[in-house]
This record gives sequence, structure tokens and C-alpha cells, in this order.
Amino acid sequence: QYTIDQIRPQPDGTPSKIKVKVHLNRHGIFAITQASIVDKNEESTEIAMDTKGGIEKTTVPNVPTTNEPTVESKTPAGNNQQDGDEDEDEDEPKKTTTKSKMKGIDLPIIVRVSGTTKQELDQLIEQEHEMISSDKREKERSDAKNAVEEYVYDMRGKLDGGEYERYSDERNRQRLLNDLRTTENWLYNQGMHQDKYAYVERLNALKNLGDPIRNRYYEAENRQYYMQDFIKSLKQIEDAIQIWQTKSSDKYSHIDKSDIEKVYRILTEKRKWYDQTANRFNTLRQHEDPAVLCAQIKQERDALERECWNILNKPKPKADLPKDTSADGSRRQAPPSDGKQQQNQSQPPPPSSSGKKLSSSKKQSQQPNTQQSSMETD
Repeated sequence: QYTIDQIRPQPDGTPSKIKVKVHLNRHGIFAITQASIVDKNEESTEIAMDTKGGIEKTTVPNVPTTNEPTVESKTPAGNNQQDGDEDEDEDEPKKTTTKSKMKGIDLPIIVRVSGTTKQELDQLIEQEHEMISSDKREKERSDAKNAVEEYVYDMRGKLDGGEYERYSDERNRQRLLNDLRTTENWLYNQGMHQDKYAYVERLNALKNLGDPIRNRYYEAENRQYYMQDFIKSLKQIEDAIQIWQTKSSDKYSHIDKSDIEKVYRILTEKRKWYDQTANRFNTLRQHEDPAVLCAQIKQERDALERECWNILNKPKPKADLPKDTSADGSRRQAPPSDGKQQQNQSQPPPPSSSGKKLSSSKKQSQQPNTQQSSMETD
């Protein structure tokens, strides 16, 4: 939105003309870039008219020239003639003309983008925050109500003829069932539009009676699994000690006897703890809370494996390199004994084939000489 300010009428009361420059960019956005008011000023001028010829007469001042010298006239007649001319000029009629001048004056442009003010924007932001908080509170309230409803239906189905029934005595079971029915009736009557904390309080009251039953069921279902893992770890460590004692394998032969005794002592303590815990479980009733939980069984098993296998899994010491082996692993040949070396030096080298050829060539070269000497004697 564009507003052109400081628009005023003309001095004579007529409306003023406003000139604006608009711009339309390639995106189709319209904008006013300049605005100006046209100010009209009128100026009046008088023009003398010649009554004789009806021709306008303009007065041009006499300017002396350099060709004609100026002569001052001192005669009174000349003065009278000049005065007569001035009187004639005063008696001539004059015409008044009016000229108007147009002048543009820039006007301020106030641009207002469609939107809200800062105060309105702050109010809207505050309202938005309030709505977000309200939605969050409503969601938390609805989730708390649904949690109570879900717990009521789930616990009642498992406690009345379900898997939780044998893990609770009759008195506590009937008490919890009555509380579940009461809570269900409250949800669909007085508790339809309660706040979050009312539902949380109801749920905690039900869990105080229901969670011990659920925990006993979980412990009974998973106890056998953890006990089997514990006895399996005991058996593996016992087999490792048996291998060391019988020397059936060199896997643990590098372990000292003191370390094996330490492992055996830990194994004995953990087996004793396992036997005591198993006896407790054998005498435990289903509706009673166990003295040892599954998490404790897992913790004892982890401690057994950590302490024993840290000793049994010690790496073997590295074997020393033999003396007749070089650094790169290749064997060096032993030097020959002194007797063989002297025997080799005393024996002459065997004749080569080239030597035989040389001796035969010498014999052949000597034979012609003997023949030649015999021929000369004859």
C-alpha cells in the first residue's frame, strides 16, 4: 500500500495535479518510485502598444557608437523635444500579458507492506505459545488417561484367569481386581475430564499392587535361562582346568600352577553360590518374591568369566630363535673341518681337457722337426 503525503491545492483553490512514476518488474510486482506535485505560478508583464500603427513598440536604450562622436546639446529646444517624447510615451496605451510557469515538487511516499505491526506480531506470538502449551498439556493429560485405561484392561485380563493368577495370593488378587473395576467406573464418569495428575495418582496406586505380581512372573519365566548360562560357564572353566592337569593339550601348558589354583578357588566359590541359589529357588513359592533376581545371576556369571578367563587366556611366551639360524630365518652352512681342508690342499688339481689338447699339440709340433733333421743327415 502506497500513500502520497503533503498534497495541497493550488493557491487559487483549484486541485493540484500529481505526477507519479510506477514500475512493474519482471515478476509482476507493482511499485511507485516517484511522486511530484505540479505547482503553477503566474507572472504578469506590461507591453506598450503604438496607437498609430498598432504595432508594439519596444524601447531600446541608445547606445553610443565609436564611429559617431557624442555631442552634448545645451539648447533648451533639445530639452523640450525630449520632454515631448516622454509625454507621448506616457500617453500611449499598454498591454498586460500573463505567463504561467510549471514547477514540479517531489512528494514523500509512505510504503506500507501488507502485514501486522510489531505490537500485533508480539501478541500473535504470545497467543501461539499459549496454544502450543495448551496442546502439550492436553496431550499429556490424554496420554495419562490412556495409560490408566490400558493398565486396567491388561492387568485384569492377566490376573483373572490369566498368567498372573498363580503369582499372587487370593487376598491381594481380589483386592487388585476390585480396584481395577473401581478405576474403570471412575474413568467413564467423574474421571472423564480430570487433569494429568489425577490420572497419574490413580495409575501409581494400581501399580503398587500390580507390579510385584508382574515382577514375580518375569523372574519365574527367565530364571531358568540365566541359571543354565551360569552352569554352562562353570563347565567350560572346569574343562580348561582338566586340560591343564591331564596335559592333553598344550593350550594351557604355559600357565603357572599358582594361576590355576586361583582359577580353581574362584570356580569353587561360584559353584557354591550357584548351589545355594538353586536350593532357594526349589523351596520358593510362586506368589512369593525371590531373594535372588535374574539380574544378580547375570552379574555373578559375568564376574566368573571375567576373573577366570583373564588368567586362562594369557598369551604364550614367544620362543627363542635357534643359534644356527640367522636373523632372516635362513640356516647357515657350517665350515668344513681342518682335516678335509688339508687333504684338499695336498691333492693336485685334476688335469683338464684343455691340458690334454695342449700336450698332444706339442707332440705333433715336435714330430715334423725330427723328420726334418733326419732328412738333413741323409
